[in-house]
Amino acid sequence: MTHDRATGADQCYVAVKVVYDNRGDHDETGTLYVTNRKLVFVGESITDAPWSEIAKLSRNGVTFSALRRDRQAPLVFLCGSLFDSVLVADVAERCLHSATVES
Repeated sequence: MTHDRATGADQCYVAVKVVYDNRGDHDETGTLYVTNRKLVFVGESITDAPWSEIAKLSRNGVTFSALRRDRQAPLVFLCGSLFDSVLVADVAERCLHSATVES
């Protein structure tokens, strides 16, 4: 899937290669996009989470997590480098804050 098809009309601020640490043994390699409206993971499957549905973001080393309000387990992504995880976490936090202020 191309970048444009993954993000649609959203502004994409960051796109990094990650491993989506899906529950169970089916982890997926793909790309995590941080847009002005949501997080989008594109791999074998597509998973997205609008900022309005995200309660909390966190980062620990190369691991970036987003806890959705409607779930008990977070979306967990393993970034390829510490730089990527810090970049994703910083940009995502800014987007989440902007979405909260606009609501």
